[in-house]
Formats: sequence, C-alpha cells, structure tokens
Amino acid sequence: MADVRDILEINNATPTESSTLTKEAIVGSAKGKKSSKSLPVVKRPEGMNREVFALLNFEKGPQDVEDMSKPSGGYKQVKAKLGRSRVRRWCWAPFANPARTDGACLYHWRRTADVAKPYPFSKFNVPAKVFTYTPEEYEQYLHDDTGSNWTKEETDHLIGLCKTFHLQFVVIYDRFDGDRFPNRTMEDLIERYYDVRNRLIKVRALDENVFIFDAAHEASRKSQLEKLYNRTPDEVKEEEMLMVELKAIEAQRKERVKGQEGLARLMIASDKKDSRHVTPGRKSLKKKSQKKKGEHSQASSDTTIIKFPEKSSGVWLRSSR
Repeated sequence: MADVRDILEINNATPTESSTLTKEAIVGSAKGKKSSKSLPVVKRPEGMNREVFALLNFEKGPQDVEDMSKPSGGYKQVKAKLGRSRVRRWCWAPFANPARTDGACLYHWRRTADVAKPYPFSKFNVPAKVFTYTPEEYEQYLHDDTGSNWTKEETDHLIGLCKTFHLQFVVIYDRFDGDRFPNRTMEDLIERYYDVRNRLIKVRALDENVFIFDAAHEASRKSQLEKLYNRTPDEVKEEEMLMVELKAIEAQRKERVKGQEGLARLMIASDKKDSRHVTPGRKSLKKKSQKKKGEHSQASSDTTIIKFPEKSSGVWLRSSR
C-alpha cells in the first residue's frame, strides 16, 4: 500500500485517518485549487486581421492594442498629407519638330518651365542613309549589266523614292511610276537599289557592310508563304495528322535502334565472357567429345535395332505391339 502511495505522491495518513484510499486523497480536493483570474476581453481593433489579432499576447493587458487602434499609433493607414506648395503651371504652347523639314508648327500642352526646351521625341527620328551618285559615277560604274534594262531616269526615280520614304519598299513599290517606266516587282526594286549601293561602296572604298539581295529566293519565299496562308481547314487537319504519324514513326524508329544497340551490346558482352571462361584444354576436350558423338551416331545409323514389346501378365492385344 505504501508503494501505491509513493507512486501517487500521497502523504502517509495520520493515525487518526482511516487506512483506506478515498477519491479526495487520490484526485485532490477542490478546496485546495486556486481560482485563476479571468483575462479581460479585448475587442479586435478596426482594420486588424483576425489572424494577426489571434497572435497577440494580452498577459500585460490590452493597453498595447488600444494604442494601436489610435490614429497616432500608426496601425491604421494615415491619410496622405498633400503638399501645400503651388501647382506647376501648364500652357498650350507651339512647337516645331526638328526632324521635319517642311516647317510645320504644331501645338501641345506643356509645362511653362519646359516651353523653351527642344521637342523630346525628335531624337527617335533616325533617318535611313540613302546612297546618291553623280552623273559621272553613273556613267562609269552604275550601268545595268544584269539584263534588267534599268535606265538612268528609272534609277533616279527609284533613288528619289528611297530618300522620300526612307527605304520603305512597300510604299516605294506602291508609288513607283508604272506609266513612265516598265512594271517592276518589289524584288526588282530592292535588288536594283542594293546593286547601286554595293557598287558605290566598292568605288568609294567606304567602311560599310555589303548586302547581297537574292530576288529569286525572296520571290520563292513569298509564294510559299502565300500558299501557306491560303490553305483550307481540311488541308490543315490533314497536315496535322501527317505530323502526328511522322512523330509516331520517328518514335518507333528510335525504339528499334535502341533495342538493336542493346542487343548488340549483350552479344558482345556474352562473346567476351565465353572467351574468358573457355581454356585451350577444354576446347580440345569439346572437340574429342564431338568426334565421339559423331562416330556413335554413325554406328547407330548403320545397325538398326528392332524391339518387341514385353508380354505382361493379363490380357493384351496384338495391335499393342
């Protein structure tokens, strides 16, 4: 009984107490318990998330939370303090674009302090460098010897359009005078301009890149692109099915090649293993045994042995022989 009391940490009973265990002795009486003080209920401040409020510790009291809820505490977002300085003035001012040569005067809203500054977007106007030539240079170096029959007037008209439209050959092709000159394709115009440019670079020994334009390749590329865009929905579906089948065939081919390579590795490994284990003595023994087997098979084929079934006790049929 004393061991049980020691385990339960119960003091030994006084002589006046009874030796029997009671519920109060084991569990303890409720009179000895101290009443815990109930914590004050703190209201969640406005604007604070529930998860953040649950992480707070209120052992020291709700004073910290009350300070947070005040505007001066810094928890709530304080309204923006707008500056009391004077607003910058704007005006409807004229401006001239330095990138233009026609002297056009335009208007826009701008700060009064920036009216005298140059137009900021003029720096993005980077004109294309178009090569020009003199009549002497054309007579000496720029005669057309490609068989396209370009004249000086037609070449002058092309170079003028290139300067006006900054090498935008789609616009140049649209504005090319087909009444005065023969009808030219866009590839012919581009090829003629770069032919003149490359010749001038070589004659003047300039440090410029030489561009070779292939008109036939460009025409073929455009025709292929036009065919691609003019496909019907049925042709698109058929092409997608063919691509799926091609991928499946490629996957099967790769698997087959992989299997063949694995089989070849296994055969090479088995050959190496046999060459390591087989010795010259064993080879001679194998040859002798093969010779004996051959002689035995030859002798057995020469002499035929006839066997009759043995008679057993009981009934047997003649057909059972």
